[in-house]
Amino acid sequence: MKTTLLRSAAALLTIGLCAGAMALPTAATTSVAQEDNVYLCDEGYLLTDSEFSAVLSELQDTADQTGMNIGVWIGTTEVGDGSDADTVAFCDDQYDELYGINTDGVFLYLDMSGASHLYDYISTSGKGQFYYTNSSSFDRVSEIFSCMNPYLVRGSEDIPGALHQFCYNLEYYAEKGAPSDTYYTYNEDSGKYLIMQNGVVKEVSELPEEYTAKLSWGMIILIAIAGALIAFGLSLLIIRSSYQFKTAGDMRNYLEAGKIRHKRNTDQFLRTYRTRTKIESSSGGGGGGGGGSSHTSSSGGSHGGGGNSR
Repeated sequence: MKTTLLRSAAALLTIGLCAGAMALPTAATTSVAQEDNVYLCDEGYLLTDSEFSAVLSELQDTADQTGMNIGVWIGTTEVGDGSDADTVAFCDDQYDELYGINTDGVFLYLDMSGASHLYDYISTSGKGQFYYTNSSSFDRVSEIFSCMNPYLVRGSEDIPGALHQFCYNLEYYAEKGAPSDTYYTYNEDSGKYLIMQNGVVKEVSELPEEYTAKLSWGMIILIAIAGALIAFGLSLLIIRSSYQFKTAGDMRNYLEAGKIRHKRNTDQFLRTYRTRTKIESSSGGGGGGGGGSSHTSSSGGSHGGGGNSR
C-alpha cells in the first residue's frame, strides 16, 4: 500500500494533481496523503496533525468497507474563476487522474475559501453513480450534504465532524445499494445511459425493456379514478339493498283472533359506513427505476454527483 505525505503546495505539481488552467493551492503549507484507494488534501492546513491522521484513517476504513475509491480536497483558494462549473470540472478531473476513468468511487471538494458564495461538490464515478444517486426521486447526494451542513456553518466549521458524516453516509448507501434494480443515469453529453446489472456498470444506447415498462402518471391517475368509481358504485348497491324489505305473507297467518295489539310505527335509520383506501404509487412513476443525470469529464469519464451551496 502506497503512502505519500506532502507538506508543501509546490509539491502538488510533482504528482500532477492540478491540471489545466485550474488555480493552484497558494497556502504556505498543504498537507496531502495518498493511499491506493484514498486521497486527502488539506490545502490550507486547516486540520491539526492528529485530526488529519484520524480523518485519513476513517476514509481508509470507509474505502475498504464500500469498495470505493475516495478522494477529499479541503480547498482554501477558489477553483478556476470561482464558478460552480469549474468546481465540478475540477472534481471530475482530479478523480480521473487519481483513479482512472469510470472506476468506482467519489471525490469530495469542501469549499473553505471564505468567498461570499461557497460551493461544495461530490463527483461520483462507476458504481458510485448508483450508490450516491442524484435523481429527483432518489437524491442521495443532497441527503449526504444535509447531514454534513450542520458541521459546515460559516465561521464555526467542524471539518472532522463533516467528514465523519460523509464517511458514515458513504457506508450507509453502499450497504443499501442502488435504489432499485432498474435505476439508471442518462449522460447528456454522450446521449447514452448507464445501467448496473449483476453488479456490473454498463453503458447502453437504449434502455432495456424492463427499465421502460412502467406506468405513466396519467395511467396511474386513470386507474385511481376507475378504482374510486367502482368503490362508489359498490357502496350505493350496499346502501340500496339495506333498504329493501322482503314481501310479507298473509297477515292472518301470524295473528290470533282477539289478540291483535297495535303498536306505533317507527322508522328505523340504517347507519352506513364509508371507507377510504389510499392508492399507493412509487415516487419513480410506477416503476421505481431512475433517471439520474451524468456528464462526461474532459478526461472522457462518466460522472454523476451534485453540489451544495453555502
